[in-house]
Amino acid sequence: MNYKNIDKVMLQGLDQAVFPGAVLLIAQKQSIFFFNSYGYADIFSKEKMNKDTIFDLASLTKPLAAALAIAALIEEGKAEFNTAISEIIPEFYNKDKKKITIENLLYHNSGLPAYKPYYKALEKKPYIKRKKILLNMICAVPLIASPDKKELYSDIGFMLLTFVIEALSGTKFEDYIYRIYNSLNIKMFFTDNGNKNANKKFASTEKCFWRKKVLKGVVHDQNAYVIGGNCGHAGLFGRAKDIYNLICILISIYKGFGRSFLNRTTVIKLFKRNRNGTRCRGFDMPSDKDASCGKYFSANSVGHLGYTGVSFWTDLNKETVVILLTNRIHPYCSNKKIRNFRPLIHNVAMMNL
Repeated sequence: MNYKNIDKVMLQGLDQAVFPGAVLLIAQKQSIFFFNSYGYADIFSKEKMNKDTIFDLASLTKPLAAALAIAALIEEGKAEFNTAISEIIPEFYNKDKKKITIENLLYHNSGLPAYKPYYKALEKKPYIKRKKILLNMICAVPLIASPDKKELYSDIGFMLLTFVIEALSGTKFEDYIYRIYNSLNIKMFFTDNGNKNANKKFASTEKCFWRKKVLKGVVHDQNAYVIGGNCGHAGLFGRAKDIYNLICILISIYKGFGRSFLNRTTVIKLFKRNRNGTRCRGFDMPSDKDASCGKYFSANSVGHLGYTGVSFWTDLNKETVVILLTNRIHPYCSNKKIRNFRPLIHNVAMMNL
């Protein structure tokens, strides 16, 4: 591997203010070939980024927590991918939504809207009642398309999966996720909105006008924050090595090297592209044009992006993993340069393996 070429591109990212800091991990066939950190975790304190810096993983929560929890519950016999949400959450039943399934939520083709700023109403409600009110708001939101007819990336669909997981598992969303992680020795976690993680080394995110401070160690996503930081669409925190360890387990199962918390059939189903869309169940797959993973990942690749500037991609054929964690929204979300940088660094990584 040509480390100099990769370092050069990462340093250009710093110089061009794509991000204040970053961690990059590149691996193939469960061997790490490149692992380095760059820049600052916090530009105000000048705390340097390091390989153990903990990031707000934002929407990586969707595949690495919610989707895996659903898969585990299916293996427990609690549901199927084609189980209707209304069979699990009776409040969700109405004539437009009665056919929406777990699979629709995972594929982002349920017809639910992409996003609603629920936090604006929820922050005015007693904390103990917020999750129930949120569920009622999701159940009441009008569809923008019929189920199965349109693919639209939806935070709301994965927020709903929070309640599905709790109903099927009989426990809190985060507790069920921890049950999985603890069995695998995975160290990713959810934060609350207090200070119990104050001694940990986090990458800072936005200087938030709503919360009137630079965010560090609390979830950036407002809808997740307002219900305590634990939700199916956002809230997960972790290091590059944590993500890598979990992906290695999934690749091993997929390749038939051994069973872990899921069997091979289930993982193959998770990674199977929707024939009428661009995604598999809970994960992204490379788009035909302008893919964030660049042009060298095969069509049989899975990954995901996170709003805070994080991403992972793994080519299932080549068993290649590229994890790029940045704090691109520190201190402001207006920085969009990561869009052009992501395919560039993935191309360089793949060319130099």
